[in-house]
Amino acid sequence: MTRVRGGKEPAEQLAHPPRLDLSTTNVQQLLEQHAIDTSVRREELKLRRREIEAGFSYAEKALAVQERDLDNRRRDQLRGRRDRYLFLIIGLLIVTMFFTVALMMGKDEFATEALKALLYLVTGGTGGYFAGRQAQRPRRHATTEPARTRGRNHEEEVQRAAHSNASRGARDGS
Repeated sequence: MTRVRGGKEPAEQLAHPPRLDLSTTNVQQLLEQHAIDTSVRREELKLRRREIEAGFSYAEKALAVQERDLDNRRRDQLRGRRDRYLFLIIGLLIVTMFFTVALMMGKDEFATEALKALLYLVTGGTGGYFAGRQAQRPRRHATTEPARTRGRNHEEEVQRAAHSNASRGARDGS
């Protein structure tokens, strides 16, 4: 046998296994304890199954509510779009009828002036609408905005500034 550090063989250092007492009372107690453990596990599994089923039914109900909500939102968006188009068409028909009646009555000058006023109102309203939308957007700082989104005019300005600085330097140096 090979001696190892400490002077004992590794197998001799291990504790001996305890003697098993396989008497009928010990075996009976072991079986009773196992039966209790099995019934507890069975109850835990039943509770876990109920919990999973409850979570599943809740998830199904939540998905159904979400689906109805999305359907209602889509339906409302379609109604709103339809109403806007209907309003636009009716408005255009009324304006067209007004100008047609004015022209048929021989009021050419009045129709021309009304058309000018209408065009001024439309262009002013459109400009105001887009200015308001632009004001609602979050502003980006010019230095944080990437160069590729700044546009061509920005690049031209940078080149002009560099050219003017170079020409100033040449004038100052001579």
